[in-house]
Amino acid sequence: MKDDFREGFYEDLGVDPGATQDDIKRAYRNLASRVHPDQNRSSRAAAEAMKAINRAHENLRNPETRRRYDEWLRQKPERERQERQAREQEQQARERQAREQQEREQRERGARQGGSPFAAENTAAAPPKPLIPSWLAVPLTVIVVGGLLLLAVRGLHAMALAGWLGNGDIYLLIVFGAAGLLFLLIAIAGRGGDVISALEKSRQRKVQTNRPRRPVDGDKGDFDE
Repeated sequence: MKDDFREGFYEDLGVDPGATQDDIKRAYRNLASRVHPDQNRSSRAAAEAMKAINRAHENLRNPETRRRYDEWLRQKPERERQERQAREQEQQARERQAREQQEREQRERGARQGGSPFAAENTAAAPPKPLIPSWLAVPLTVIVVGGLLLLAVRGLHAMALAGWLGNGDIYLLIVFGAAGLLFLLIAIAGRGGDVISALEKSRQRKVQTNRPRRPVDGDKGDFDE
């Protein structure tokens, strides 16, 4: 027969856990004489109190039953720990099942849309590769500026041959033009990579803006199956 234990048997009888069997018997008789239904016919609280002390006395009057009850009380912390651990394991199992279900649904949606089954919906696409690598920006800048400088020199030479400029004017323009182009070359070489990067970012934004959006559940259109 399974023991009908609960906490508070000693408190119901008003005795300490170290009380003797005679102390338990005496306490039970004193309480029963005060709360017995025959003396409190109209009191429902007295009837409930009588049930509680009868149950406590029934479990504590027998030494063997009392021993099992004391052992049950001592095991309470371990019992609570096991119950708490069981609840935590159950919660973890529910969360794991929810994650697995979400991953399955995600793979199914990805397969229906023709994409990677493990990719999330409506995630940003990988940015396209830049047209000009950053390590190539500076050499290209040098070539472009050098070509402009060469064109400027040839233009000045042609103007001198046509008689529009004197030799002194040509040399002066070449010196100032070379100095200006040199400073411009230094500035562009230092910022060339940033300029190219800014152009690439602008191009990537346009590409992503024009990219068709993956439909979410409930959307209708060209992506419908």
